[in-house]
Amino acid sequence: KYITSIPIFFPFIFMFVFALMILCSIKVEATLELEQLDFDVQINEDGSMNVIETWDIYISETNTLFKTFKRDDSKYSKITDVEVNEITDGSNKKFTQINQEMYHVTKDCYYALNNSKGMFEIAWGVGLDDDSDTRQYQISYKVVDAIAKYNDYSELYWNFIGEDFEISAEKVN
Repeated sequence: KYITSIPIFFPFIFMFVFALMILCSIKVEATLELEQLDFDVQINEDGSMNVIETWDIYISETNTLFKTFKRDDSKYSKITDVEVNEITDGSNKKFTQINQEMYHVTKDCYYALNNSKGMFEIAWGVGLDDDSDTRQYQISYKVVDAIAKYNDYSELYWNFIGEDFEISAEKVN
């Protein structure tokens, strides 16, 4: 007669290993929350528009932020004079411009160019791959030919927060 017995702690070991496998397979998602988004806009006599965006944003587990613009010759001809700054304790730290599209932009660097999807993109490295922080960034750019001029009126048609902007904003000015 053979008696097979399973030690009483075996089910607990199995449950522990199973729970550990599930926990190890969970992927941490990046979190981006705009606490405030401010736009300072100046319309120029030549029909261009200078824009300064100030992002007060909580960032967790990501290293790059993106702002994309649909290319539309009927709304504007190009975007120029792009700069990205981080504002810390009232002082601006200007980021270094690079001329290469990157999914993970180097910390304190940015690019402003037509991306591989045919959109104009500004992207900058924040360096929070495995960390989180609330930061303030200032993105400035010039939209050339933003104002359409007609015989009896002029028109500005610009989506400051487009349908492709995926970060929710608590307050927009």
